[in-house]
Amino acid sequence: MTTKKRLTLGLSLVAACCLAAAFSTPAFYIVRGWWRGEPFFHGLPSSYWQNAIRRWNTAPDEVPWWNRALDWVGMDRKPALLTDDQDPAAIPILFCLVQDEDEAVQIAVGYALDRLEPTSRETVPLLVTALKDQHPAVRYWAATLLGRLGEKAKTAVPALTLALQDEDHDVHHAAHESLAEIEVAEAKP
Repeated sequence: MTTKKRLTLGLSLVAACCLAAAFSTPAFYIVRGWWRGEPFFHGLPSSYWQNAIRRWNTAPDEVPWWNRALDWVGMDRKPALLTDDQDPAAIPILFCLVQDEDEAVQIAVGYALDRLEPTSRETVPLLVTALKDQHPAVRYWAATLLGRLGEKAKTAVPALTLALQDEDHDVHHAAHESLAEIEVAEAKP
């Protein structure tokens, strides 16, 4: 094989690998998410995570055989967004996905939000902003997560007090419980 043929073959291989990487599924979602201005988690936009949750939540007879085989072997294919309970960067994505029209996605995201343990004060402004969202599910989870922050969420007390007047009963109840949790945390020495 001549040097010219080797060079042509090598460049063709490199070009094919670059094209495959550029048109892969995550790359498509990254470009689309960037174009739409979606929030990102672990380098992937909310539309990617939404699709991953939908694929994960499919009925057993709709799941391809290779995914069933991976589950049987014990390799969990649950999206990382649903299992990461310490990363506050997941909160914006989860709030976007809890508004999804697919009830299965809403339920899966609800369970993920229920397991979420916010630990930093940086999440308080995000949660206070979410208390003013038009979707009751987002307001409910924002109030619930503020209560879990305890004393760190003292700055959110005025927003939670306003949330007591929310027309949605679940939001009202979550705000009431969160205010009680914040006060209990303040009372402890």
